[in-house]
Amino acid sequence: MKIMNDIQIKAKNIVKIFSGAIKENNLELISSLLCTDGIFETQDDESNTLESDKQTFINWLSLKLNAVTIQTINYDNCLQCKMGNLVVSFNDGQFPRVIKDSSERTKTGLMLEIKNGTINHIKFCFVYGEAENKYQFECNADKIKDFMASGQTFEDAYKKTFDTDGIE
Repeated sequence: MKIMNDIQIKAKNIVKIFSGAIKENNLELISSLLCTDGIFETQDDESNTLESDKQTFINWLSLKLNAVTIQTINYDNCLQCKMGNLVVSFNDGQFPRVIKDSSERTKTGLMLEIKNGTINHIKFCFVYGEAENKYQFECNADKIKDFMASGQTFEDAYKKTFDTDGIE
C-alpha cells in the first residue's frame, strides 16, 4: 500500500511540474517530462485528433502556447478511458484543444499516463470525476432557455445564442 501511495505522489508531482511548465511556456521542461517514445494527442488544421510523437506534440503545443495566456489550472480524475488517471485542464478546459462542432464536449482536459517518472501518453479527456462537462449543444440549449425565460421569443433567443444576425 505504501508503494502505491508513493507512486501516486510522484505522479501528482510530475503533473504539477508539467502544468507549471505549460503555464510558464517552458518547452524545455515540458520536453524533459515526456517519454521519448510516448504517444501524445494533438489536432490538425481541421480540428481532428491525431496521435503524435514527442517532437510533433512539442511543436503543436508551442504554437498553441504562443497564442494564449494560461489563466487557470484545474486537476481532476478521468472517469472514462483510463479511470482514475490524473487529468489537468487549462483555462477551464478551453486550452489546448479546440472543439470541432456542437456534438463535442465544451471542455477538454489532458489525461496523463506516467511510467518510470515520465509522461508516456497524453490523451484528450472529456469525462471527469468532479467537473461538469456538457456537450456544446446542451450549452446552446441552456442559453436559449435563459433568453426565453427573460421574455424573448425563440427566434430572438436563437439569434442571440448563435449570433446569426438573421442568417439561417
